[in-house]
Amino acid sequence: MKLKITLLVASFALLAGCGDDKIDGTTEAKFTSSLNAISQNIEIAKKADFDDAVGFIGTQFGKDRASYAQALDGKDADEVVALGAEMRKAAHEKAIEQAKAELQRQIDELQALADEAQAKYDNEVSARAPSDDPSRLEQLLLEAVEVHQAKIERLKKLSPEDYLASKK
Repeated sequence: MKLKITLLVASFALLAGCGDDKIDGTTEAKFTSSLNAISQNIEIAKKADFDDAVGFIGTQFGKDRASYAQALDGKDADEVVALGAEMRKAAHEKAIEQAKAELQRQIDELQALADEAQAKYDNEVSARAPSDDPSRLEQLLLEAVEVHQAKIERLKKLSPEDYLASKK
């Protein structure tokens, strides 16, 4: 009977200890071992979130495994998931800012092209006699201005999120 109680207490102690698993980033071997141990011992409901967070955080550090290990050192599964969410949010915000800048760059380029076509059109119109019909070049330049302006209007209506989605 005493043996059963001892085994039961020891089992509970082991199970309680599993929840306190922390990542050891002091060496590559300890880092890999502790990551694997946490991933194998974590509750099934949390495993996917943990593995996803570990994978995402790893991509943010690229080949810099030492910095990756240092960032996770001493963290438990819940802290890793929280860090992954925080880093994912920061990466998304950065992508949104880049999308805004890219949209504005495209709008500026199109506006420059429209302005250039408009200037050439105005030059062609001023060079011909008032009684002459518009030349084919004038018609093409005017069409170019209209096309560029239409593209600019479409880009202005596009949100950075939609722009990001369209690039995938």
